[in-house]
Order: sequence, then structure tokens, then C-alpha cells
Amino acid sequence: MTKKLIIWYFTGTGQCRIISEYIGTMLKSEDLQVKLVNITPLEARNRLQDNIDCDQLILVFPVYASDMPEPLRKFMERLKGGGVPILLIALWGNAHKGNAIYHAWKITSGNGFIVNGAAEIVAEHSYLEPVLPIIGNRPTDAEKQELVEFVRKQFKKNTSIKLTDNKDKLFIKLLCSLPQGFVPKLVANLDFQESKCNGCGICRKMCPTGSINQDFKVDKKTCIMCLSCVTNCSGKARTCNIKEIAKTALGHHKKVKNKDIFYGKGY
Repeated sequence: MTKKLIIWYFTGTGQCRIISEYIGTMLKSEDLQVKLVNITPLEARNRLQDNIDCDQLILVFPVYASDMPEPLRKFMERLKGGGVPILLIALWGNAHKGNAIYHAWKITSGNGFIVNGAAEIVAEHSYLEPVLPIIGNRPTDAEKQELVEFVRKQFKKNTSIKLTDNKDKLFIKLLCSLPQGFVPKLVANLDFQESKCNGCGICRKMCPTGSINQDFKVDKKTCIMCLSCVTNCSGKARTCNIKEIAKTALGHHKKVKNKDIFYGKGY
């Protein structure tokens, strides 16, 4: 009997999409049907209901300011898992992984999902590539293969894992308590050149918070600086400029060789 795997991914710059597509391609077989769903746009999340019809769900998301993306957190808080197994994969840019994977576990396990695995994967930093490449070319091919093998093994297990809070990390707890866009706005500026805008509207469609109005201007109060508008802009009218102070403050992370971490039975 053919089983069904659904991969939900939330992405601003495309890293989570790339990882999701890789996992889907490597796992797809005659016995396993794979469906990828981009839940970044607000409209896409609004369409999804609680009746999740699959044998395994995978949620792939980036770490923003040491936490889950706020719109993704609110979306997952309203869902009811109904006993569906879910595997959590958080991508972080070698700066601060924070409490993102723990908060995702807490929400999903509390809402009736069976969390049968989780992983924290080092990937390119959204802001600092290529201006200040602190962790370029991650994950490597070998790391992606290891992730796929982890997913394959956990897919066969129907028991919940338990994760713990980083209670001793006061700095992380402070970051997680701040509005999501606060720290990113200290790091970078989003610029919009109206003369280059062709009015295609893709930035509004792909914005996860609905922060772009009819005139394509960004509401800075609700923007979480995910860079989805920059990545998807067909006219290259939007750019992200890293502040000099951020280059200095974050440059040391280039020297740190963090490893991927897996949470599951046998790991």
C-alpha cells in the first residue's frame, strides 16, 4: 500500500525549499507518494485545514532571531494534529539557533501531533550571504544525505520524542521575547527602488505577514525581515543592505564549525 508524505516548508530566501525538494526527491518511490507545500504565503496557510491526510508530515523552517518565524508559530498553534506523525527540521545560519526547535516541538506535541523526530541543520545565513559569507556551502552533500537517512529512519517510528528548553541561555530568551523584526532591523535595511518595480505583485503574494500594501510599500511594524520580497522580486527593485556594525558583530561566526544535531530514537 502506497504511503503519503507531505512536506510543508516556510522559506524567505529559498533555503528551506531547496532542502525540502532534496528530501522529497530522495525519498519518493513506488511505495511513497511525496507532496511539497509552500506555506510561506499568508494565503497558502489560510487554505490549510486541520484534516491533514498523510502518513507522515515534515515541517521545514528557518530560525529567525533565535526562534520560529512568528507567522509560522501562529499557524501551527491553531492546527490540530489528530495523531499525525510530524518531523521538525530547523535551518539556522550558524549564528544563534536559539529555542526554535524546542518551541516547534512544544506547539506541535501540545496540539496532538506525534513528533517522531527533529533536526537542527546549519545552512547559509539569510542576510550575510554573499556580503559576509559566514557559513557558505552548507549543508554539504554529505550532510544532506545524512539528513535524508535520518528522515527515512524516523519515518518508520511512531513514538514521540521529548525536547528541552535552553533555560540557561538568558540571551536567547531575551531575543525570543522581542518582536521578531526588531533584531533583524538592527542588522540590515530593506530598500525599495520604485523606478524598478514592474507591478507584478509577487512580493505581496509571497509576503508571509501581509505587510506589503497596494502601493508595494512595506509596513515596518509587521515586517519580520524574512527577505521573501527581496528573493522573489522579478524587477530587482528590492534589496537587503547589511549594516557595517552587523558585519563586525557577526563576522566571528565564520570561524565556528557547528554541526547538525538530530533528535530521535537511536540518535
